[in-house]
Amino acid sequence: MAPEVLKRNYGPEVDVWSAGVILYILLCGVPPFWEETEQGVAQAIIRSVIDFKRDPGPKISDNAKDLVKKMLDPYPSRRLTAQQVLVQVIAEFLSAEEVAGMKEAYEMMDTGKKGKINLGELKNGLQKLGHQIPDADLQILMAQFDFL
Repeated sequence: MAPEVLKRNYGPEVDVWSAGVILYILLCGVPPFWEETEQGVAQAIIRSVIDFKRDPGPKISDNAKDLVKKMLDPYPSRRLTAQQVLVQVIAEFLSAEEVAGMKEAYEMMDTGKKGKINLGELKNGLQKLGHQIPDADLQILMAQFDFL
């Protein structure tokens, strides 16, 4: 959830934030703001420090990292709009390999081929990618992204 949601004052910019979180997860296999408790996650969201130092971060293109950082800007007025994201992604940020990798990861998770991922599919998909995330944390993610 975007920092402004925690402050209960938000607009459509939160959708770009959510898409940025999803993009980070697809690129890195883990959520960008990860703590043991809900309060810890909320504090991490407010700090909004994006880490690309751990694997596979160093292998991700600088353009993709830059896009995620701009989508996860803690200030809604500076955050990219949905249209800016779309244009920039198509125009310059993602290589054909990155698009193919994201599509492959998503399709692997979307076992029901419905065009959206449910909790079980997300859990199984992340496990296949080698990431073990506790059920409670996955449920928090699902609630934040309104996948259901």
